[in-house]
Amino acid sequence: MKRYKVLCPLVNFQIQNVFYGPTQLSDDEVTKLLLKRGAELREGIELFEGMKIRPVSKEDSEDFKASPLILYPHKSVTSATFVLEKYINSEDENFSDIHHIMLNGVLALRLLKKGNIFGNAVFYILLSEKRELNESSWEEEPIPEFPGHRYALNFDEIPALKQILEKGSKDRFP
Repeated sequence: MKRYKVLCPLVNFQIQNVFYGPTQLSDDEVTKLLLKRGAELREGIELFEGMKIRPVSKEDSEDFKASPLILYPHKSVTSATFVLEKYINSEDENFSDIHHIMLNGVLALRLLKKGNIFGNAVFYILLSEKRELNESSWEEEPIPEFPGHRYALNFDEIPALKQILEKGSKDRFP
């Protein structure tokens, strides 16, 4: 049985760990909450059925650079600072299905709120003694040179994102 780490780089995306408006929390409580969120973000925020969102690691960047998909004319996946991540076993999932699951994660982000987010490449990294980029796939979606407003997800919006993903899995996004 082969195990894979599947990544979908998110271009023009960020997660904001901030508060908007007045809060009933003390300064100490705010500090603790922000530190907790920061730790959660570094580990990856669980979204749905093993799919997480997390910052790009140095290892991820090396995998992206090794891919033949890095042929985008403008912004490429190498400029991504966050990824959707899911671990799969070769017997568990069809690569075509997992490709759609990851792109549905991007679609859920787009349905949640405005902002120009791009995520059309999916990388399958074989996890073994010798780690290797095994396969990659992408949807033909041009990434404009000037993508406009950066997509900024706030921690408070994560529960709504999880609901969209759950509903989409029942209704089956395209």
